[in-house]
Amino acid sequence: MDMTAQGRKAEELRKLHVGPRVLVLPNAWDVASARVLEELGYPAIATTSAGVAFALGYPDGQRVTRDEMLEVVARIARAVRVPVTADMEAGYGTTLADMAETAKAIVAAGAVGLNLEDVTGETESSQVNTELQAEKIRTIRETSASLGVPLVVNARTDIYLMPIGPEATRFERTAERLRAYGASAKSCWKKERIRQCSREPSRLQRSMLCWRGARPLRRETLTPNGSLACSHGQWRELDMPENSESLRVLNDEIVACRKCPRLVEYREHVALEKRLAYRDWTYWGKPVPGFGDPRAQLLIVGLAPGAHGSNRTGRMFTGDRSGVFLYQALYDAGFANQPTALNCDDGLRLKNVYIAAAARCAPPDNKPLPSEILNCRGYLEREIHILRPRAVLALGKIGWDVFLGILKHRGAIPVRVGYGFAHGAEVDFPEAGLRLFGVYHPSQQNTQTGLLTPAMYAKVLRRVRQFLALEPRLNTELTESTEGTEGTEKRKITLTRRRGGR
Repeated sequence: MDMTAQGRKAEELRKLHVGPRVLVLPNAWDVASARVLEELGYPAIATTSAGVAFALGYPDGQRVTRDEMLEVVARIARAVRVPVTADMEAGYGTTLADMAETAKAIVAAGAVGLNLEDVTGETESSQVNTELQAEKIRTIRETSASLGVPLVVNARTDIYLMPIGPEATRFERTAERLRAYGASAKSCWKKERIRQCSREPSRLQRSMLCWRGARPLRRETLTPNGSLACSHGQWRELDMPENSESLRVLNDEIVACRKCPRLVEYREHVALEKRLAYRDWTYWGKPVPGFGDPRAQLLIVGLAPGAHGSNRTGRMFTGDRSGVFLYQALYDAGFANQPTALNCDDGLRLKNVYIAAAARCAPPDNKPLPSEILNCRGYLEREIHILRPRAVLALGKIGWDVFLGILKHRGAIPVRVGYGFAHGAEVDFPEAGLRLFGVYHPSQQNTQTGLLTPAMYAKVLRRVRQFLALEPRLNTELTESTEGTEGTEKRKITLTRRRGGR
């Protein structure tokens, strides 16, 4: 691309940020999506790092290389006439020299702007030092300007998105970073936060990342010096609505289930009598649906809801000692945004994890009958079919055996014998495209006696993360076949790569 023409596009993108209309930056992940967005009349296009990663078969989170990302960006920039700004995650490097190379590569790809994040990993400890991040931004601007294409830098802070640190201090810490960055910042804001941020002194414009469930953004929400650019992130195109909707329908069925008279009577009795400590609670008192990321590669299979835990709160492992242990472990391993689970409105989000159970109703003495587990097995089978996980973590022997029973029922294994449960056990099922991991159940009986420690869970979860990072996501679909050959069953396994993989 002619550098003079590219420089004019950079100036055009910069002017779009100052109004008079709110600049909406739609996210494209390939040439086809970019062309569609251009034809719809958008004056500029932003790429989505998550979308590009998914389309290439990677999970999100800087798993794609800089060259792979910019190859897609270059194709998009060549295919459209409008300015293109590239989502470059955290810049694909840690040093100022890395940022200079990234700036040169972006210009060479034909883009005229970039989104730069200040978090390099999946935990708050990976947030880049404020001064260093400001230096990275300055390096990118100076390097690109020397090439004749001063890139429009969208300097993003994820303090609210992750979220990072105590809630009461997030606004001040965000404003501090925005001032240091000296460029537009992008985050998730409630209306009152938008107004507050708009009053922060800055000579440059701000932009926002609008997320699922955000209220409509109107010009009157903003002051004259307020945010004038808005991106909706990858979720609109790539949140796999078929997964979310299928899980919603399934969860509605689970909540309405009354298949097991003994469990129905017990769960409802507990919800009426309550425990003294929770006498002011309105208990859930129904079957507990699954919970987590609809795009999860890891499926966790528990035993059953606790009478005064999930049966009270309505969410898996929420409100009891088992949940205290489990969610702390998931948080430490980067699978959850916070270490606590108190109620359904506490802000907990799981990342790449979905939690299910062998039984969905609280059982007397925490012991569901085999027939009751069998009644619930169909729900777990459907969750597996929807999610198509690459890894399954069984919490205890019952969860382990139930999952093996599903594999046997679907023809993935001939018998369950030979797959012994143990803490830290791993079994590959290559034909089904997944690996089964075993851990002790995080019950008080195990955690308070020393049979199970946080270090033991951390070790297994590290193994799970290492396994999931080994290769790009290849979605698996298990198709049963009953072709008889000399008295044995053949099993047909079909591997499919689904658009927008993980």
